[in-house]
Amino acid sequence: MATTTTDSRETKIVTMPYPIVPSFDHWAFPHADLPTGSEYGFKTGRRFPDYTTLEAATRARDVSCRVTDHALGTEVAWLVPKCELPWFERTQMSSCACGGGSAGSAIESPQNTVLLRSDIRNMMDQGRIVIVHKKKRYVVQALPPVSSAELVWLYHNVEVQPLYGVSRQCLFASFARAIFKMLSDFLLQGSTRRLILRNDDNDNKGTVAVYSKEDCLQLLAVKAKKRTTESRKRPRRNSAVDENEEGIKDSTGEEVVSLKT
Repeated sequence: MATTTTDSRETKIVTMPYPIVPSFDHWAFPHADLPTGSEYGFKTGRRFPDYTTLEAATRARDVSCRVTDHALGTEVAWLVPKCELPWFERTQMSSCACGGGSAGSAIESPQNTVLLRSDIRNMMDQGRIVIVHKKKRYVVQALPPVSSAELVWLYHNVEVQPLYGVSRQCLFASFARAIFKMLSDFLLQGSTRRLILRNDDNDNKGTVAVYSKEDCLQLLAVKAKKRTTESRKRPRRNSAVDENEEGIKDSTGEEVVSLKT
């Protein structure tokens, strides 16, 4: 609440808190407002033959882990996992980030994957680290509260290896998804929260309303249940790329994708 004085009379101006997007599902991707300079760090002019599988294409392009440059023990990591296909389709990521085509095929594009060492990929899936853009370069960002002192010492602010043919939109979405995983505790701390929720599955716009703590808890519970149901419906596959759909939950109730080893 702000206070101003006019003609010796005190006038109180009440400022409403800005609405909060409670989860990745409700987030509208800022296609026209990506961070300035986020195109830096990408390499162009490198061509690759067509490959029959996404894993083969990603391995041929990256060769080694994009964080450590190690060639052994690497796996294909998705920036936006397949469980987020409804969001990917609704926000038109297929045309703006992955060169067109259907959302189902675009999300399986090499532009949405990077090659990482197995432990690095697991930490990214768990929301402990993410690749972010800082000062005209892409680096590893360790995220609180799940990052350890050792993880920070080893990887925080370490510049990644050159990125060929990776969508900067998908990288930014990966960062946002990791941040949204941290919101559960914040939503439940106050008595009420002013939230903006998307209207329906086919609408990228939202509606602003005030939600009680109980409403927020129910919203988080519905989200967790929905993700668990979706995960159980998906058939298990042997492909290392497809196993990103296997879901577990972290302490906030949010799904954390994990690769079984």
